[in-house]
Amino acid sequence: MSTDYTLKLRKDYLHVQLPNDYEITPEGVQSQWKEIFHVCKKNKYRRVLFEGKAPRRSIKIMDAFHTAANLAYSGLDLSVSFCFYGYTPDDISQFFVNVAENRGTRVKFFSNKSDALKWLCID
Repeated sequence: MSTDYTLKLRKDYLHVQLPNDYEITPEGVQSQWKEIFHVCKKNKYRRVLFEGKAPRRSIKIMDAFHTAANLAYSGLDLSVSFCFYGYTPDDISQFFVNVAENRGTRVKFFSNKSDALKWLCID
């Protein structure tokens, strides 16, 4: 399993491309978001699209809580769209969304890119 990813600046958003064997881990998530926050702040981006095959997760509910809270409290007013191919909604993902949204951050999961981009308000 991999925790590598690539970041690409697009015209209106930051694109986070995940490899097919991506695994969400507490350590990987913390490092990833730190880099995303830095790139978004430096480039004044407020929209982020994650794209890739539905990743494997090695996180617990409290990890999801801390990640969502850190996202919301980043001070960047981000909207984050997760486009995971083969994604099946579950309790941890919904909990992550609820925690972020209850703190004023827009977050949503999708299984196709066009819907994810539309939700981010990108043509």
